[in-house]
Amino acid sequence: MYSVGIVTVSDTASADASLDRSGPVLASKLQEAGYRIVSHAICADDIAAIRSHVVELVDARGVDLVVTTGGTGFGRRDVTPEALEPLITRKTPALSHAITNFSLAKTPLAALSRGITGIRKHSADGADGADRESLIVALPGSPKAVDECLQVLLANGLLSHALELLAGGSGMQLHRTMQGSLHRDHPIDTEAVSTATDTGAAHTHRHHHPPHPHPHQHPHPHPHPHSHSHSHGHGHGHAHQPPPLPPRQHQHGHPHPHERDHGHDHGHHHSHHSHHSHSHGHGHGHGHGHGLHSHQMPRPRTTPADHVGFRTVDPTTGPSLRHRQSPYPILPLEEALSLIATHTPEATSTETRPVDSSLIGHILAEDVAAVTDLPPGPTTNVDGYAVKASSTPPGSYRVVTIRTLQARQAGEVADQGGPAVNVDAGAHRHAVQDGEIFRINTGQGLPEGTDSVVMVEDTELLEQRGGEETLVSVLAQVDQGENVRPRASDVCRGQVVLRKGTMVSALGGEIGTLAFLGRHEVRVFRRPKIAILSTGNELDDPSPSLSSSGASSSASASVKETGETWGFSVFDANRPSLKAALEGMGYQVLDLGIVRDDVDTTLAAMRRGIQEADVTITTGGTSMGESDLLKPLLERQLRADIVFGRVAMKPGKPTTFATVSAVSPSPSTSPSTSTSTSAGATTATAAVTTSLTESANMPATKKLVFALPGNPASALVTFYVFVLPALRKLSGYPPSPSSSPLETPTSTSTSTSTTTLDAEAAASSSSSNSRSSLSYNPWSLPTLSVRVVTPMRCDPRPEFHRAVVRVDPATGEVLATSTGSQRSSGMHSMSTANALIAVPALQPGGPATLQPGTRALAILLGPLA
Repeated sequence: MYSVGIVTVSDTASADASLDRSGPVLASKLQEAGYRIVSHAICADDIAAIRSHVVELVDARGVDLVVTTGGTGFGRRDVTPEALEPLITRKTPALSHAITNFSLAKTPLAALSRGITGIRKHSADGADGADRESLIVALPGSPKAVDECLQVLLANGLLSHALELLAGGSGMQLHRTMQGSLHRDHPIDTEAVSTATDTGAAHTHRHHHPPHPHPHQHPHPHPHPHSHSHSHGHGHGHAHQPPPLPPRQHQHGHPHPHERDHGHDHGHHHSHHSHHSHSHGHGHGHGHGHGLHSHQMPRPRTTPADHVGFRTVDPTTGPSLRHRQSPYPILPLEEALSLIATHTPEATSTETRPVDSSLIGHILAEDVAAVTDLPPGPTTNVDGYAVKASSTPPGSYRVVTIRTLQARQAGEVADQGGPAVNVDAGAHRHAVQDGEIFRINTGQGLPEGTDSVVMVEDTELLEQRGGEETLVSVLAQVDQGENVRPRASDVCRGQVVLRKGTMVSALGGEIGTLAFLGRHEVRVFRRPKIAILSTGNELDDPSPSLSSSGASSSASASVKETGETWGFSVFDANRPSLKAALEGMGYQVLDLGIVRDDVDTTLAAMRRGIQEADVTITTGGTSMGESDLLKPLLERQLRADIVFGRVAMKPGKPTTFATVSAVSPSPSTSPSTSTSTSAGATTATAAVTTSLTESANMPATKKLVFALPGNPASALVTFYVFVLPALRKLSGYPPSPSSSPLETPTSTSTSTSTTTLDAEAAASSSSSNSRSSLSYNPWSLPTLSVRVVTPMRCDPRPEFHRAVVRVDPATGEVLATSTGSQRSSGMHSMSTANALIAVPALQPGGPATLQPGTRALAILLGPLA
């Protein structure tokens, strides 16, 4: 484990350590990567102080790596480069360039960073007598910049490889891992090489040379005299082992940099076994021999150096160089869910909306408190007559109404056309007088002069005039306060009635409460905008009306244009189902349509989605096919951080989750002009802009990309399992305290399995049945325990079985019935489904099937049937 010393360079942080934001990010990321943090110091922007800390870490403490953060900008106090340069004994320009180049791809403001790297030789020899060296890296002071620069250093073990070399190691194992079949020591299938190159007549000889012959020993001392192909490059016609790099890396005998570093420079690369690829730029050649001579192996357009930091292969190089094994590890389901929770930003953007049905599905972004007491005064909770209890014994009383009191207040004395009312001169004209009772309805406030209510059932009508009650007999004595709700008995002024984080449901309770409190508008979290697109030449849109403007199906047109008759199209079920689910939950959807399996059109559609939406959901193109472009485009062109690329679950193993740092247009900015491409995608003129520093005019925001499998059932299942929790967090849902990993189903069944675990599903066996290993995403949909009614077969991976969950009216028990065939290509398995049954991974000696009666956990997608 390599030791690391961290130095935060900041005037403000040196005065108050709590203001150090980038140092903790460095420590956390490096510790996660397996490095040992031995020191974390904070110093002011002072050359002497910076040097003192670094010299102590390197010369006195002998740390393997020193990383500084801060002081690399153009400010007058930014002096970190000046402090470090005299300490460096060997420069590392390529490493500095790699960091700068990556940063510039994020934002042009990276050009204003003066970060440097270099090697410092220790002032004293190590214990073994050999000179020791340490690596020094100066990074910017922004936490975001630090995080992104570490992506370069930690990618593919680049940093650990550098430290291994400084410690005297060879690093050969890492070379083999990173370069694979391109590594010079990788064994060659000679038959495959000869077959690939011998496409001509008898003048082509298959002379296979060992990887590293001695420079003075040609393995074939008598090469065939007619085997030269004169292309103004003097290239020998022997079918030599292809070099590990394209010709430009070996021109004029210069060995590959790694060969120099590790002692493999043989010095005489112009010996007869070299490739003599001295290209003079001529576009013609004179081939000696008969027939077609293909003496040069197909070579990638990129070098292994171009792939440093990438796990994917450049999609423009053709299918021959694609991975035969996925470079992405299969993550346990719980870990994938946890990563989504970690990388999904908290909801921060809010908006004020009117209190109406448009609020449904939104999450309150404020505590809603009562602005007044409710009720604001005593009110009745029955229909009857308001009276003053102490002066209203059983007897006959004149009936007054609100009109009576209003007339009195206006100075009138007539009482509903009856005789004049004797009102005391000192009494309030709107108060109920002795000998009167006030007719009142439930919820109405009591008038002045009353303190209780006689129920209408406890009275009799004695007189009426013109349909109005004029005289009523009270039959019962009431107590003071009887049938009365006191002031503030429902809500006190200032009392919080609806908490921040409450979802406004379609059941009416929340909207009714807001209206009850007198609110006409409320602040809620802005719901994320979702972009959806389907990929595949074979797709056809079942209903053009489902496509948005500019989005169309390209599959049928492609078949017609190319005249292909061997293929067929399939209807795109993914976009319609995802759009229905999203809009049913109240999310705004940007439908990008169907795009061809083409780099340019796919990239254009993804760029538009990332630019205009908060979350982009793609379906198809995530596996190992030659047209599966999503992962390489995300990683290479969009500079996304692919958090994971495979998950141990069924369906949905190739599910991919990535984050992109992008600048969103402000609400006042008009939408970017777009044009429909020939393949049916929509190209936004505004490219995705990324940001490294926090000082950008438009700060970058984290956008999420979910690349889901293309099979319809897989796409919808993975949407509910992976995407929806992220949307809920982005929408402001509070985390669920009851979230937990899947439990092992319990059953009385004794059925066992003789099936062994698939090697690829090893990740699923370690934690799928443990409650304590890894936690679920706390924004996942709610779950409940159900009893299985139909058998459900176990798979080496945890499986989400589509089912209908209902309540047995006889027993009240919750039962789960399978929807039938669970093939991932069949969307109909999701029809009528309101739950996903979590079927655990098959275990050695465990049950092969969840038998009827088994209890299992169900993720609820909708209301019970």
